[in-house]
Amino acid sequence: MSINTENINLPKILFDRLVELTGVSAGNPVVLVAVSGGSDSMALLDSANELSGQGRIKLKAAHLIHHPDLREARHRANLVEEYCAQRGIHLSIESLSDNSERELSPEERMRKARYKFLESTAEEQNCDFILTGHHADDQAETVLMRIISGTGIKGLSGIPARRGKVIRPFLILKKEDLTNYVHSKQIPYSQDPTNVKLNRPRNYLRHKLLPSIKDDLNPAIEQALIRLGERATEAYEIIDKLTLQCWDESLVIFQKNKIILDITTILTYFTTIRKYVVIKAVSELLGKDFNVTSDDLDAIARFIDQSKTGKFLELTGDVRLLRDRQSLIISSESSEPFQRELVPGVESEIPEMGARITWGKPIPEQLTSGDGYVADIDLGTECKDLAIRYAREGDRFHPLGASGSKRLFRFLADRRVPRFEKLTTPVIVKDETVIWVIGHRISEAVRVNSLGEHTWRVQIIPD
Repeated sequence: MSINTENINLPKILFDRLVELTGVSAGNPVVLVAVSGGSDSMALLDSANELSGQGRIKLKAAHLIHHPDLREARHRANLVEEYCAQRGIHLSIESLSDNSERELSPEERMRKARYKFLESTAEEQNCDFILTGHHADDQAETVLMRIISGTGIKGLSGIPARRGKVIRPFLILKKEDLTNYVHSKQIPYSQDPTNVKLNRPRNYLRHKLLPSIKDDLNPAIEQALIRLGERATEAYEIIDKLTLQCWDESLVIFQKNKIILDITTILTYFTTIRKYVVIKAVSELLGKDFNVTSDDLDAIARFIDQSKTGKFLELTGDVRLLRDRQSLIISSESSEPFQRELVPGVESEIPEMGARITWGKPIPEQLTSGDGYVADIDLGTECKDLAIRYAREGDRFHPLGASGSKRLFRFLADRRVPRFEKLTTPVIVKDETVIWVIGHRISEAVRVNSLGEHTWRVQIIPD
């Protein structure tokens, strides 16, 4: 919505939005304002400075120089530095390194670098929130950009007013409101000249496409796009709630690098929810939002509906889905080799497994064969080169009680271990001979016949 700029009180709007979006109405939160030097961010910085003067917030600012070799970029940095110095605002400033991911567009590289800089600065400065100057025009452009790119419901939601520490308090205001504010208060600002270059998709949309739609089709196109974003947000909230419900009901196992969901439960939900519960699982494994494509979504839906036991689907980000009877296994394990030496009696951390190994003495009446995460073993008098690692092609194993040895992968196949999990099955080896396939069986070679100095109870404990 737009506000009458003759009566606008931007500091009050900012404070009210902070309370609304954070729930913090007292306690002087420390806020970091992202300042580019343009009119939007300077309006935000000036408003925040007024709140700081009133004792309502503690203010810090951050500026990232995107093109340090350009005179205009240096001018904007000087403008921000001078404004902050005159008002005693603590400013963190940094130049953008050009070592970002080359597969991304220049705009996406800069966006990622900007938020990385803001988040690290907020952490260093002990800031509670990060404020950016996004406004309603940005929201309309974002929704239209995502329509053009073929986004889903979540993408149509546009720019969130809050995501984690990042707060965007001015999404309810038009750019015109902020521009009029800086002009009325004679606040200095400098626009980025690259914002008018039409070879950039957003600039083309802003300066050519939207004005054309406004002139020829819908004079209120921005408001229509914003309303669409709001409706999409409402719809996504329902999807998100049902996704969490499906997640809670279908989750069987949640480990560091593996999640198992019950397919029978998942199939009781609509197709959209099936897709999103898998996306949630992948995001949980990766520890970040999974940037899913439309092709990924379609592949996930087909896989859930049509796959049979033993079939698997490779997703981006080294993530695999496997159908195993009524289970859907989502794994992010990369199978990168590791090997850590072990010393009997000495507890060891195994970060690759997210676990530690402890040693104790067996209980005579409760000897275990290692089919879980506890095993009783006899290492004998010769105990050297003891280590833990993942199973390897070519390993052989003599299971406890068996008449002879076999290929380890054959043993795992007999136990119906999915093929892509074989290379991430942990084993303990002695002189490179497998003596315990963790979670499955110990070797005949370490059978405990009598208790003594060299018998141990080994336990794997998740962190």
